[in-house]
Amino acid sequence: MKAETIILGNVTTMDEFKPYAEAIAVADEKIIYVGSRDAAMKLKDDKTRILDYRKGKGC
Repeated sequence: MKAETIILGNVTTMDEFKPYAEAIAVADEKIIYVGSRDAAMKLKDDKTRILDYRKGKGC
């Protein structure tokens, strides 16, 4: 499944074993991935919207 939107930034997951992430990927109004930026970017295609909230990047 390809992501419709990928959000990049500092994400607090509330998971005690993986408390932070770099990216969230969304498709069909559902979160399909939370984790590293590199892995999230593998879910994109030419229609994927990228929202970059990393420090200094803005949106």
